[in-house]
Amino acid sequence: MKTAVVYYSLDGNTAFVCDEIAKVLGADKFVIELKNEFPHGFMKYVFGGWQTITNKIPEIADLNFNPNDYDKIVLGSPCWASSIAPAIKSFLEKYPLKNKEIALLLCHGGGASEKTVKKWVSFLDGSNTVSATLKLVNPLKSHSARAISFVGSWAQDIWTETTKTNP
Repeated sequence: MKTAVVYYSLDGNTAFVCDEIAKVLGADKFVIELKNEFPHGFMKYVFGGWQTITNKIPEIADLNFNPNDYDKIVLGSPCWASSIAPAIKSFLEKYPLKNKEIALLLCHGGGASEKTVKKWVSFLDGSNTVSATLKLVNPLKSHSARAISFVGSWAQDIWTETTKTNP
């Protein structure tokens, strides 16, 4: 069985965690990139929030990704306006996932909820199984051995655990 870690990260929080997960799992890593990047500075948050609230699906760069090559997939996203980043929705439209075991990673500043996870699951094909979820508050700010250890432990148990939250 092959595992892929697929994520979008704007400020590096999701990338930080997904890099660790991919390392622990020995998984292939795929970084979702927008064809048209966000503006710099504060405006990137305004633009990202606008995309989320208006349900705009941005165009993403092609990935060398074939869903049929993987049985297990970790999807990572920041949480914006109580939803996943629109780039993740674009990925799911461009690369439909079917009959996969999926783990969801959500990085946020304190606003993620079960409602956010439920919304995310609603974007997935019903043939998939969500085996685990992980919600982390600003993981780069808690860049400690404890946070890295927690993520590593979660990754090792990813297909047997159901839910873990911040340490």
